[in-house]
Amino acid sequence: MVTEPATLGFIGTGVPAHGIGETAPARRAMIGTPFDATRETDMAKQWNFVHARANDATWTPGLREIFDYRDLGIKDGTGGDYVAHIIKANGKSMQDEVQSWHVHDCDFQLVLVLNGWAEFEYEGEGVHRIQKGDCILQPPRIRHREIACSEDFEVLEVVSPANFGTRIVEGPQEAAA
Repeated sequence: MVTEPATLGFIGTGVPAHGIGETAPARRAMIGTPFDATRETDMAKQWNFVHARANDATWTPGLREIFDYRDLGIKDGTGGDYVAHIIKANGKSMQDEVQSWHVHDCDFQLVLVLNGWAEFEYEGEGVHRIQKGDCILQPPRIRHREIACSEDFEVLEVVSPANFGTRIVEGPQEAAA
C-alpha cells in the first residue's frame, strides 16, 4: 500500500526508489512520482560515498582463524552504523568458538553466499545448508552455530552496528544433538 508518495518514485534512473514487495498496481502508482529531496534523512547526510576496488583489496585475519576478511569500507563510510566485509575460507582447519552456539549482538545481519556452502543450525529454524547465491537474514541475537563449511566458502556479510559483539551461549532445548 502506498501511503506516502514522497518516499516513492524514480530517482532519475528509471528504477523505483522503494516498492520491493509492493503489489503491481502500487508499483505502477509509483511511476513518475518525483523523489522528495526535502525528506533527506540525517543518516544520508552523515554517510560518505565508498568505492572499494577489488584491485586494492587487502585480506586480513578477523573473528575466525579459518577465514580471511576483506573490509569494504562501509564502517568508515557509515560512521560505524554498518560494516560490510567479504569472508573467505583460507585453507586452515581447526575448531573454534563459532562452531559452538553463539549470538551476535547486532540489530541487522545479512549473509550472501558468494562461493561454496556451509551448514548452520538456527534456534527455532533447524539446520540450513546455504550455498552459492543463497541469502540469509539473521534476526538480531538469534542463537546459531556453524556445523560445517566447504573449503571454498565465501560470503558477503553486512552487519549493524559495525562494532557488534559475539557471545558464546547455551544451545536451545530443541537443538540437534
